[in-house]
Amino acid sequence: MLQYELARKAGIPASCLSNIEKGKYRNPTWNILSKIAFALDSEISAFFLPDERPVSPSQIALTELIEMIVREKLENVLKEPRK
Repeated sequence: MLQYELARKAGIPASCLSNIEKGKYRNPTWNILSKIAFALDSEISAFFLPDERPVSPSQIALTELIEMIVREKLENVLKEPRK
């Protein structure tokens, strides 16, 4: 979506949105943020929270175990004589 389209959809001036994106308007009002979030079909919290979800230690361990098994299987396949 282009900047002017988002501004139109949010019902705010394109210059306001441009200034927010450029960092010139550092403290937009809650009302403006609400309009932008609504236009993007998003929550305001998405503007402030990192997009990454925390990974639990058990998920990390499982991923490492799977990678180790795959690596071992691949090594075994590569060591097998060709038929």
